[in-house]
Amino acid sequence: MSIMDLAETKEKEHDYGSIGYNQPTPPIIPIYHYEKKRDEFTPGEVFRNFNGHDYRFIERYKHNRYLMLRPDTGMFLIAYEPAEYVRNPVNKPSAKEYGLEWNHARYLSSRFADVDMDMLREQYGAYIPNPSKTIPFYHRDKSINKCR
Repeated sequence: MSIMDLAETKEKEHDYGSIGYNQPTPPIIPIYHYEKKRDEFTPGEVFRNFNGHDYRFIERYKHNRYLMLRPDTGMFLIAYEPAEYVRNPVNKPSAKEYGLEWNHARYLSSRFADVDMDMLREQYGAYIPNPSKTIPFYHRDKSINKCR
């Protein structure tokens, strides 16, 4: 069979099996709907990412950045704007999955001795929570905190 015959067969019949070519079926890729649940976390919390790995929050910095640890490998990373999401396939809304995702990450060493915590605090800025939300009202009175 010449190349011209092959081209004519393709154009006229669209029978890929007759020329020895099996047309692959397209893969079924699920389409998910994502809904953001929360974006503030407490150090010590552990979440599973949608890639199937667990991540522990170690320390929070300014601008919604967190030092995180992946316990199975010991890898440290700085996650930029992490958030917890719930996702469900569009065609199956009852199958909900919860997971953690972030916009960007800076991956650090997997050895704690190589991670310079002071440099990270200096570079990213220590997070200072809003005192009116975290400290009870009576602590704001300076006369209570005076040494006697």
